[in-house]
Amino acid sequence: MYAGYNDILFSPNVKRVACFAHARRKFLDRQKLATKEVNKLVKIIAKLYAVEKKYKLSTPEERLNGREKYSKPILNTLKEYLEFLREELLPKHALQESISYMLNNWNDFFRYTENGNLKIDNNLMENKIRPIAIGRKNWLFAGSEEGAQRAAIIYSILATCKLQKINAFHYLQ
Repeated sequence: MYAGYNDILFSPNVKRVACFAHARRKFLDRQKLATKEVNKLVKIIAKLYAVEKKYKLSTPEERLNGREKYSKPILNTLKEYLEFLREELLPKHALQESISYMLNNWNDFFRYTENGNLKIDNNLMENKIRPIAIGRKNWLFAGSEEGAQRAAIIYSILATCKLQKINAFHYLQ
């Protein structure tokens, strides 16, 4: 986890929600080393996403009830399988790091089931900031700190226009 978030995450008023997309990616990165195990883990996680898809247009209360009924049993199955793998695989096995990541942060992965407004992952936000992440290398060549600040302002305005479905060209004119 990025240390820059520590002041926020370790505040008593903040509860962390872990991202299942990141967890799934950690397993998929090791798929060639443990195909059978990773495939089973990914299938279990896919079931969680199927529940989310089913309740996507539902109210937060309906989503919460659906998670209680369907997601929590799937999560219990996932945890049991992770614990089984942790015991069965050699300590230095490539999956152990990913398994430990999930089990050590289990409450954070489970937390989305406690509130119908929470998401199973942060893919939506990651997609929103992707252009910024891609442009990061270009910003190294902004010319000066002042140039970089100006570029950041423009990027912020453009991103806000996009979110608000405002024509950025007309807005800037």
